Amino acid sequence: MITIRPPAPKKYGGGGKKLYTIHTGTNMIYSTLPSDIISVVGFKQKSQAQLVACMLEEYKRNNFSWPPMDEPYLPTCDECELKEAEISEWEPTELDNFCALNMLGLVTINDMQQTNAGYNFQGDSFGFTLTDELYRKILELKFNL
Repeated sequence: MITIRPPAPKKYGGGGKKLYTIHTGTNMIYSTLPSDIISVVGFKQKSQAQLVACMLEEYKRNNFSWPPMDEPYLPTCDECELKEAEISEWEPTELDNFCALNMLGLVTINDMQQTNAGYNFQGDSFGFTLTDELYRKILELKFNL
C-alpha cells in the first residue's frame, strides 16, 4: 500500500464544501485540457454540474458522440433528466487525491453566468506534484511492473 501525505489544503471558497463531477460510466469523468495537462472538472454547485451534464448529453444527441475535450461550445438545454451522465459528490481532499494519484489536474468551477452568447465560467486551476518515487510506485501498482 502507498501512503501519501495529502497536499496542503486549498481554499475552495469555504472550506469543507463539496465538489461535484460529471461521469458517464465507471471510467469516464468529464475533463478538459486548459493547458498541457488533462484536468478533471469539479463544480461547486450541483445544479451547475447538472446543467453542464445536460448540455453534454444534448451535444451527444445532436452529434452521436461525446464532445472532445477542447470543444468550445455546447448546446443550451432546458432542465432535463439525465439519461447517461451521473453527478458524483466529493470531499475536496478526496478529489485532490484522486487527481494526484491519476496524474490529472483539477479545474474547479466556482460560478457560471449566462450571457447572450452562452455561459461564462469562473474558476480555478490546480496542478498536483508528487515525488518521482511516488509516481514510480503508482505506475508499478497500476501496471503490475
